[in-house]
Amino acid sequence: MTTQVYAGFSLRKAKLDWNIAGQTDGTNPNILSELTWDNLDISELNLGFRSYMEQGIYLGGYLNYGRIVSGKNQDSDYYLDDRQGEFSRSNNRCDDGSTIDISLGTGYALPMPTDIITLIPLVGFSFHQQNLTITDGFQTVTWAQGPPLGPFPGLDSSYSAQWWGPWVGMELQLDIDTGWKFLQRIYPFAGLEYHWAKYYAQADWNLRTDFEHPKSFEHEASGSGLRVQAGFGTRFSGKWSLEFRYTQEKWSAENGIDRIFLNDGTRLETSFNAVNWESSSAGLFVRYQF
Repeated sequence: MTTQVYAGFSLRKAKLDWNIAGQTDGTNPNILSELTWDNLDISELNLGFRSYMEQGIYLGGYLNYGRIVSGKNQDSDYYLDDRQGEFSRSNNRCDDGSTIDISLGTGYALPMPTDIITLIPLVGFSFHQQNLTITDGFQTVTWAQGPPLGPFPGLDSSYSAQWWGPWVGMELQLDIDTGWKFLQRIYPFAGLEYHWAKYYAQADWNLRTDFEHPKSFEHEASGSGLRVQAGFGTRFSGKWSLEFRYTQEKWSAENGIDRIFLNDGTRLETSFNAVNWESSSAGLFVRYQF
């Protein structure tokens, strides 16, 4: 059996948006409220392993933890369909929060005509979480009797989103002997995963005195995700390698439930139209094989 462990650091760029309707049938209006977190800059620590066992069995997984260091948020409300009649908008900051990604997969290395190529169909299960914040409120659109334009104090809201479920995928790697004393081998690689995901999110809207705290509302939906990774590595000693990886992810869920918790004990529901999460990351990794 051959086992590889790796650690690395990545810079990640991401965005998330969701919107709800006014009623459970998706009307009145079809988009009542829409939240967007954009230009999220995330510093990420990456850990992982992969083991190649006898008879071609493969087992691998990773744990990624990221800190959000900067970002922008927009919160808009509408009284007409199709984002018309905007009566409130605030543009705020999101320079705190975190992300967590955990995945475990297994597969079988297919027999190939040459040892240079490794092709592995995979199945697995993963969990992904985005802990987002909203601070430094600034009102940019308001109706006649709404809040005044400009900065407003005390905004410290949070939105925690989770995605989890099974996935299937494929991994391809080439292993090329350079014949050099240093950089003995180079190995470009690529991977593709398709995920089925359950989505759950919980929010604390701290300035809404009519909402419960710390859970003001929650979201539930089903969706899917696509994860693509590519990169290359080079072995500079018998056991140590250096890798560069680029990863692109796109997740979405729709037709769910927005459940609101009022401070008098009332529970309200409306249509959770959709949520989207996209990210891209690039990083350097050190790998050790034993």
